[in-house]
Amino acid sequence: VIDRARREMWDDPGAGARLARLARAGAVAAGLEPEVGPAADYALAQASVAAGELQEALALLDRARTGFAAAGDTWSALRTNLGRTNILNEMGRHDDALAASRAIIEALGPASAPAVDRTEEERTELLAAAEQNSALCHELMGGFELALAAYDRAEAGYRRAGEARAGAEVRYDRALLLLNLGRHREALAALHDV
Repeated sequence: VIDRARREMWDDPGAGARLARLARAGAVAAGLEPEVGPAADYALAQASVAAGELQEALALLDRARTGFAAAGDTWSALRTNLGRTNILNEMGRHDDALAASRAIIEALGPASAPAVDRTEEERTELLAAAEQNSALCHELMGGFELALAAYDRAEAGYRRAGEARAGAEVRYDRALLLLNLGRHREALAALHDV
């Protein structure tokens, strides 16, 4: 039911939210709340974002992260920081958004031991997404050189993970920033390679 709720979020967030609430209620009734509740909360957070209820979405994401961590699902708990980054940026809380992205980078970066049991490709892809999010945070806060460096790391990570489309999207975002900075030749060169 949760998987169906997640799929519905793209086309009909209301239907997705109803399914997620149904899954949560069923899990509580069956004594499976620790296993199902965090995923339901995550799906409900997506619906809240779609409805523009950012504070509610943030609370649901926090509850999902706590639930995932309590269930020993470190990977899912860590991934909630991607959503937190986006919500916090929407709220104008760019420093907090950057901290959420940095939590992933610190947990999965080269200086850390593997925090979760995942494939190297999965770890690299999540790290690239965190770098991409941190680039946007830096950009929104006026740290343009930091943003460009983070975009470079994100693109390289997506390339290592075999995610060509995601890498091209990052290159495009980087080119737009270069264009806005008046660095037209660099922007054109970046777009030429997309």
